[in-house]
Amino acid sequence: MNATVLEVVRTGHGRRVLGGEALVFHCNFYNYWLQKTVLLVDGMGMEQVIQDAATASASACLTGVGAQQNAEAERLFAHLGFGLLELTDVHVDGGEARTIISHYGQCLSSAADAPFGRAQSGFDAGFAAGAAAQLHGRQAGSFAAVIEACMSLGAPQGRIALKGRAAPANFMAPYGLGLASADAPEPLRWSGFSQEEVDAAVEGLGLVGNDEGLIPRFGVMLTQHFAHFYNRLSFEFLRRMSDSGMRLAGEHLLIDAGYRCAFHTFGGIMVSAEWEALFLPVVRSREDAAHAVATLASTLGWGIWRIVEISDRRAVLRVYDDYESLGYRALYGVSSRPVAFLAAGGLGGLMNLLYLGDILSGADLDAAYFERVFEHPDAFVVHQTKSLAMGDGYTEIVAER
Repeated sequence: MNATVLEVVRTGHGRRVLGGEALVFHCNFYNYWLQKTVLLVDGMGMEQVIQDAATASASACLTGVGAQQNAEAERLFAHLGFGLLELTDVHVDGGEARTIISHYGQCLSSAADAPFGRAQSGFDAGFAAGAAAQLHGRQAGSFAAVIEACMSLGAPQGRIALKGRAAPANFMAPYGLGLASADAPEPLRWSGFSQEEVDAAVEGLGLVGNDEGLIPRFGVMLTQHFAHFYNRLSFEFLRRMSDSGMRLAGEHLLIDAGYRCAFHTFGGIMVSAEWEALFLPVVRSREDAAHAVATLASTLGWGIWRIVEISDRRAVLRVYDDYESLGYRALYGVSSRPVAFLAAGGLGGLMNLLYLGDILSGADLDAAYFERVFEHPDAFVVHQTKSLAMGDGYTEIVAER
C-alpha cells in the first residue's frame, strides 16, 4: 500500500476522510467507556453490533483506498492505531486472523477498574471479517467471526476464526460522509492560532500508528477511528434502550462516556508537553484554553467547534457538522431529539476541568481527581439547545452551573 492510499483528506467543517469514510480521533478511555456502556444491558445483541459495525466500516474503507492484498489491510489496521493484525491464514472461505498487538485487547485495561470478564476485541474480529470480505471480492458481512482468544483475557495474542456465511441484506451499510450543513462556521474567538495553524501543528505530530501499530500521545492511546463505527454503536444502543422504555437513561450513559473522553483526552492534552510547547505561549486564561481545546476538537475530526460564550458559570458551544448528528441523519433520518452526546459530555468535561479542577495548574488524571471534579456539587450541567440532527443549521450545547 503506497503512501497516497493512506493520505487522510480534510474536506472542510472539521472532517477527516480516508477512502470515503469519515475518521475521528478517540482514545482508549473513550473506546473503553463507550464499549462498556453499550454492553451494559445484557440481551440487546450489542456484541454483534460491535463486530458488524467494524466489518462494514473496514470493508468500505479498504474498498475506498483500493486495497488488494492482506498486507494492505494489515497496514491500515496499524496505521489507524489498532495494533498489529495478521491475515496470512485468511482465504476466500475463512481461516484464522491473529492480533499480535491490539488496542482493544491491551490498551483498554488501563481504563478499566477491574479485570475483564469477556473479550474486548469485537472490533478486531469485525475488522478482520471486513478485510476478508473486501480482499476476496465478497460482500461485507460474508464472514462470521468468532473470538477464540483475546489478550484482554490474558492470551498471548488474539485469535479470530472466520467462516463464510450468506451476507445479510443491506448489511450495516456505511453512509460515507453524510450531508454537510449549509451554515458557515463561526470565526475563531480568541487571539491565539488560527484553525489552519492548529491543523498543521497537529498533523506535524505524526498521529499514526508506530511500529507496534499504536498511537501513544497526550498520556493516552489514540485511535483514528471510523465515525460510522461509533455512530452505529451509540445509536443502535439508544434505539434498543428506547424499545425498553429507557431512552433517557441511554442518553445519560452516552453523555457520561463523553465526560470520560473529555477528562482523559482534553485533560491529557492540557498537561502534555505538546500543549506546553504549542499553546502555553498564547494561552493567558481559562477562556483562552477553552477556545484552544475547541480548535483541537475541530482538528480531531469532530466537526468545527466554536465556543461563542464563556464565563466561570456558563458556556455555549456551537458545532458545525458534528459527526454524531451527521451520522444519525444518514442512518435514521431527522431526529426528534438532539444526539450530540460526545460533544455534550466534551463541553461539560472541559468546563469542569478548567473551572473546578484548575487543570492549567497541572493535575494527575487519576480516579481521585475525577471524583473531585466531576462529582463536585457545583459541577457543570449540559443540555443541547439546537441539533443538526433535528434540522437546525448547527448543533448547540450549553453548560452551566
